[in-house]
Amino acid sequence: MSKARVLLIQPPALPGTTVNREGAAGFGNQYPREGAFLYPPHTLATCAAVLKAAGYLPAVLDAAAERLSPREALERAAGWDPGYLVVQVCWPAWEADLAFCRAARARFPGVPLIVVGTILRHGDFARGAAGAADMVLVGEPEQALPAALERVRPLTQGPAPVVPAVELAPQQYDAESYLRDIESLPPPAWELTPWKRYGFLSVLSSRGCDQSCVYCPYVVGWGRRFRAWGPARVREELRWLAERFAPPRVMFRDAVFGRDRGRAAGICEAILRWQVRASWECESRPEHFDPELVRLMGRAGCARAKIGLESVEPARLAALGRVGDVSQAEMYVEAARQAVAGCRHAGIRSHVYVMVGWKDALPGEIERLGAFLQELGADDVSIKPAEVYPLTTWEGWAPVDAEAGARQAEGLARILPPPARKPRGSLLRRAMAVLRRNLG
Repeated sequence: MSKARVLLIQPPALPGTTVNREGAAGFGNQYPREGAFLYPPHTLATCAAVLKAAGYLPAVLDAAAERLSPREALERAAGWDPGYLVVQVCWPAWEADLAFCRAARARFPGVPLIVVGTILRHGDFARGAAGAADMVLVGEPEQALPAALERVRPLTQGPAPVVPAVELAPQQYDAESYLRDIESLPPPAWELTPWKRYGFLSVLSSRGCDQSCVYCPYVVGWGRRFRAWGPARVREELRWLAERFAPPRVMFRDAVFGRDRGRAAGICEAILRWQVRASWECESRPEHFDPELVRLMGRAGCARAKIGLESVEPARLAALGRVGDVSQAEMYVEAARQAVAGCRHAGIRSHVYVMVGWKDALPGEIERLGAFLQELGADDVSIKPAEVYPLTTWEGWAPVDAEAGARQAEGLARILPPPARKPRGSLLRRAMAVLRRNLG
């Protein structure tokens, strides 16, 4: 096979913003300031590793991390003389991403351009991308990319084909274009990325969640079927990261790290048995972090546990799908209390996430949440105005009010003592951006 050059691109963010494309299972998050939080480009780095194994010459252009303008990004791309372009698009930066794709096609006439991204699962967005690309690849892209490169051709007229990943690699995908076996993926080609700009690297050892949270984008991006690596693969990935890159910390991107308790405990035991030296962090639901598991996590090098609480109001928890009905709310809230206490005893920093922004807020709801958080004493609390992601159960009916979200978030932040309170970005600007996007 000829060594074709493939340039995988994370497009620039708009001036004055940060676009975290890996957030929300690839739907992405946008923050109204530069320099906000970013995940490393896990998807593109893994795609690059797959392409290397298939005989291509991949490169990664991370314009978001390097804060390049579109013009600067295209000039940088020209230096690679690419034979193919693969651009990762996301929801909050949709129009800017398509504009970048059109500019790239004009700058590199005759070079096929493929777009990938979770938002392309939405038919309207996939059809919208067809006018700015030569192929729209729908689904988890990693194992389908080699076949996509073989099929794609520059188009002179008409929309690009919208191709599900399962059509390109039927043995490796299910009917919804989710990978059947994520353990078959190679380690990400981090050496091709500017990973040191992030200060950490990520491990994605499981995908999918079978819970019923109505707002959650992860069940769209990664599906409802829980797919996971075994403990041995996780151990080897951590050891490889420590030896090859020595990142200051490692972040598990798993949405529900502790969903399979036996697997989570097995990972910790494998780390201890093989004396893997890594400082890592993970996230999961409150009930997944029982005290015994948390103690084991602390011994195995876990430095931070992120706990998705969202609310303490029984009716709210039931409406969000966090619990089956209001009778389960007390047990759920107690699990959060035990998780934070367990982290404190294990020397793990606890980071609790809550959601606000309800136009149907109950009297005293925010005050009760604030009182609980004060009692809880977590090391960090992130307050997020609720957001309606495409294709979630919430789409079209969510009781979300952006202006109320800004007020509730600011009120809640005032209740909490620093440094626990961590409202995300400028709350009013973020909340208004959410409202515009939800109504748009």
